Amino acid sequence: MPFYKILINMKDLKISNRVFSSVLSLLDGYTDLNMPPSDYLSSNENQFLCQEEEYESVVEIFLTIVQHRHFLVDVANYFYCVGKRRDHRKQNTLIILIHLTVSVLNNTNKDDMINIFRMETLKKTVNFFKFFNRKSIDEDLFLAGCQYFEENYVLQHIISNVREKKVLLKEMLDYFEHELELTKVETHRKVTIPVSPNLNISYRSPPPPCNTPLEPKIAIPKPVPVSTYAMPKI
Repeated sequence: MPFYKILINMKDLKISNRVFSSVLSLLDGYTDLNMPPSDYLSSNENQFLCQEEEYESVVEIFLTIVQHRHFLVDVANYFYCVGKRRDHRKQNTLIILIHLTVSVLNNTNKDDMINIFRMETLKKTVNFFKFFNRKSIDEDLFLAGCQYFEENYVLQHIISNVREKKVLLKEMLDYFEHELELTKVETHRKVTIPVSPNLNISYRSPPPPCNTPLEPKIAIPKPVPVSTYAMPKI
């Protein structure tokens, strides 16, 4: 399998559920960070779960994520911190979604991105887009990016991308919030009708109060038996 020309414009990438699953499979298996990514790709062609015309997109997304991994992990950890989430088991899934949102998402592939996010729960997806619609998201991404890249690179390839898609990010949030509300309506419980009490049932009357003449005697007192103890004669 040939390896591949690198696409200059990330917005030209083809994305789909198959591309996402392929990148996730590659990232989960890329544990030896000392191995060059190109060598890892050459020896793991079976991890490509997509069609051949999507191979270039898988390779480009994977290589870019490896290059930006520290930055993406920092953003993912901050997402966990803001949402007070403790489950970090799907960190690779999250960093792929962050990369796709920052660098790939546009009006052309909006529907494909929606299909990818449908692989997650609606509540998690809503929280994800709430994170990217915060007022401080530009500053947060800038501070995280400047730890690993030069300022001009961060401004041109990260901050500029996010600012261009502010409206689109808000549309994505509104869409998934609407989807979440629809599921709440469908699963909402019907109001139960109270059942009238059956007044024909005979109930046991409560016992009389203690220490009153009405209280029944528990046991009839028995006469004290005659003592067999003989008094000593003095």
